[in-house]
Amino acid sequence: MHFCRYLEMLQASEGSHPRPLIRGWSPDEIRLVRHLLRRAYRSSGLHGVPIREYGAILTNQAVGNHAATHIREALASSLPRRVKFCAAPGSGYPDNLLHIPRRDGDLTIALEVKATSHWDAKDSNRRVLTSSSRKLRQLFELPVPHLICTVIYHRGSGCIEDIRLDFIAPESEVSVRFEASTSHRLLDTGQHQRSLLFAA
Repeated sequence: MHFCRYLEMLQASEGSHPRPLIRGWSPDEIRLVRHLLRRAYRSSGLHGVPIREYGAILTNQAVGNHAATHIREALASSLPRRVKFCAAPGSGYPDNLLHIPRRDGDLTIALEVKATSHWDAKDSNRRVLTSSSRKLRQLFELPVPHLICTVIYHRGSGCIEDIRLDFIAPESEVSVRFEASTSHRLLDTGQHQRSLLFAA
């Protein structure tokens, strides 16, 4: 199912009048975000550094949570001062937002950070995105572009090897089970732009 269709159905199931919650990316926006995050990644010193407290983390979900916080703080401090990469207040999707001031109109992005020790394009394990539209409707001027950052780390050492960017499109495929999720396979075959910050 296309992500935009899922979001329409989700709002209807919540008793809300469906509004567009996602829009596509322009080529210029993709280039800008890729450039800003790649530069921040390279200057942050994240590459080859373990995820904070990796040795004490017991579950994959905890690894993801620690990775998200670690990446957000490191990249935020390495981005230009006017660019804001911060936690989105409240629970639910998205966990973060990226705000980029521009002369022709500011760009605000719904941003989710995931983590994996191995990117496998054939892996269809679910990666939950959202089961509620409330946060999107409350926090953002809609519709907004959506971005998934996947931290790729070494399973043994926890060292960060790369960060993958998936520029989610309204037509990106999601699995639906009363919530939207994605997988390495869907992200790898989806109708959206993608790039790696280090292996460019």
